[in-house]
Amino acid sequence: MSSKEKQAVVSLQNIKHSYDGETDILKGISVDAYEGDVIAVLGGSGCGKSTLLRCINLLETPTHGEIYFLNEHLELSSDKKKKRVIKSPKQLTRLRSRVGMVFQQFNLWSHKTVLQNIIEAPIRVLKHSKADATIQAKKLLRKVGLGEEFEGNYPSQLSGGQQQRVAIARTMAMDPALILFDEPTSALDPTLVNEVLQVITDLAKEKRTMIVVTHEMEFARKVANRVIFLHEGLVEADGKPQEIFGASRNKLLLKFLQKDARIT
Repeated sequence: MSSKEKQAVVSLQNIKHSYDGETDILKGISVDAYEGDVIAVLGGSGCGKSTLLRCINLLETPTHGEIYFLNEHLELSSDKKKKRVIKSPKQLTRLRSRVGMVFQQFNLWSHKTVLQNIIEAPIRVLKHSKADATIQAKKLLRKVGLGEEFEGNYPSQLSGGQQQRVAIARTMAMDPALILFDEPTSALDPTLVNEVLQVITDLAKEKRTMIVVTHEMEFARKVANRVIFLHEGLVEADGKPQEIFGASRNKLLLKFLQKDARIT
């Protein structure tokens, strides 16, 4: 099935964003992510990768452009301070309940156990019973390679890789239509990177729709079905991994890849 026959989970149209009202971090990005896509987003520091993800789930509201999520147009308007905001709180709730985000720094609640971290959102947002949420959480922990012996641990008792796997399980507990990963291995010791990448690889095999900001080039080459390269707030290259890593003549992309020591 071609992308034209699939449903666009998210469609970004000419997205621009500025933090100071003057300098655009994103300068007009249009991207569609279709069901089952695993899109790796590459680029140097400050090119707008994280800002792009934050605009998708409206942690940052784009200063210009349109977003469609599951064919629903997200209605954005200006408030009294001329800051762009989403018009409908209900629409924002629907978006946030279907888009999961895994951050660099895990963002687990330090005062809650592993199990409590995972069941919190399904109970509060999806209104699942505690019993049902707990059963699902236990399944997800096994899925990310953490057994029942970890359920009562607090984040401080876990390694960085274990914390990130819990964060992924917490995201999966909401059964999101789209998962955003913001450099999920950048805060990890190199010895722990592969355990997290394996979990993401397993999700890709399940045809989960994911957008992954990463510097792990081998992961992008082997797991993503599409790679986007950002440079100074613009999409400089967009294609299949074999096109990006093997046949591209884009000088900016080639310069970036030559500098990145993690590509093999």
